[in-house]
Amino acid sequence: KPLADEAISNGERSDDPLKGKSPTKLLTKPLAQVVISNNKYVISALALGAPAPLGATWVNTSAGCAPLARRLHGEVAQRARRLDVGRDCSTYFCVADELDHDFKKISKRGYAEELTACDGFVAAQDLERCGGDQCFIDAGAFYTTYVDEGRIITGGLVHG
Repeated sequence: KPLADEAISNGERSDDPLKGKSPTKLLTKPLAQVVISNNKYVISALALGAPAPLGATWVNTSAGCAPLARRLHGEVAQRARRLDVGRDCSTYFCVADELDHDFKKISKRGYAEELTACDGFVAAQDLERCGGDQCFIDAGAFYTTYVDEGRIITGGLVHG
């Protein structure tokens, strides 16, 4: 009854009146953190899934992008890939706000140093395909490194 009375204030109910008030959670949380501590942002990103790769219709070679390989044929395309003629901007990724938030929380440094916004590298029509989502050239590699290969368990006795 005291928890219910506290949860209801001024005759109004909140969305989750018992949020943070569970006596079981209050008793078990410190013990659980000794045993295992997880990275909820990696778990959230895994649940959201990897962003889908989209093919660029045009890339800015003046900004250091390699020419689109699909315009090259056969042996010429193979030589261009081997020569590493620039950054691969042929694929970009639209990242929803929730996944973008998880990326920032997973690695602030990686987010700042390893993700490249699409603006200036791909065509405006490619940017428009992302709508209100963030557009990154290398979000696929970031997801693989920090989410797929990232650490879910970050502490506790089972951390190893």
